Amino acid sequence: MFIPIFRKDIEPIIRLIPNEATNIEEERSCVAVTLEKGTVHFKASARQTLCISYSVADVIDWTNRELVLSIIHAAEEVAKSKGFIGLEIEAPERTPLIGLLILLGYVNQFGGKRTNGMEGKYARFF
Repeated sequence: MFIPIFRKDIEPIIRLIPNEATNIEEERSCVAVTLEKGTVHFKASARQTLCISYSVADVIDWTNRELVLSIIHAAEEVAKSKGFIGLEIEAPERTPLIGLLILLGYVNQFGGKRTNGMEGKYARFF
C-alpha cells in the first residue's frame, strides 16, 4: 500500500529546523525542503517507511543534541500518524547524528565503506 506524503504532514518537522525554508516542492511521494545550506527530502518509500535524506552534511547542526532529538521524535510521530511502518534516515557522512540514531535503536540497513561502515541508511520499525 502506497502512503502519500504532503507538506502539511511534515510541517511539525519543518517548524523545528532553525533555518527558514526558502522553497518547498511537493510531489505525491516526496516533499523537498530547500534550506539555506541544502535540501532535506521526505519520501514515502516502497518499504512503507518515511525516508529522510539530505543533500549536504551540515544542513542541520548535528552537534545540537536537543534539536536533533526533537527532529527525530517529530519525524517518528509523523511517520506513525501517516501509517508508515518505520522511519529511515540517510546518513551519508559520519556526523554526531549516527551516534544518536544508534542510541535510539536505529539499525544501519545499507552501510557504506568510507567510514568503517557507519554511514548508510538507518531505520527503526514501529
